[in-house]
Amino acid sequence: MSVPQLRVPAALAQGDLAKDRLTTILLLASVISAVMMLLMLALRVGSLPGSLVLHLDAAGLPDAWGPSRVLWRIPLIALGVTAMNAVLAWFLAPMDRFASRFVLGAALVVQLVAWVALFDFL
Repeated sequence: MSVPQLRVPAALAQGDLAKDRLTTILLLASVISAVMMLLMLALRVGSLPGSLVLHLDAAGLPDAWGPSRVLWRIPLIALGVTAMNAVLAWFLAPMDRFASRFVLGAALVVQLVAWVALFDFL
């Protein structure tokens, strides 16, 4: 029995983004973070109450409620931002390596904010 090999399309493997180790690490960290967020939410969403406070007014009183399923928006938005930043970094990499790294670093900042928001509910 042979071990299946992962083959990356030539257009991706030969791109400037794939040749830079730091951008690859930043992108993988963002994707792993989003997947971990999805897994954590999947494990804990069943133990949450049916209705959650989603927003507080200026006085600190709740003014918006919603079902616990709205929490799925947090990791999905974080994953969407990561995907958009990855595409932007792909096109920036041939012109400016720093800019592509900056964009992928910004995706990690979004992941951090998403983690804080998720831990607020879990």
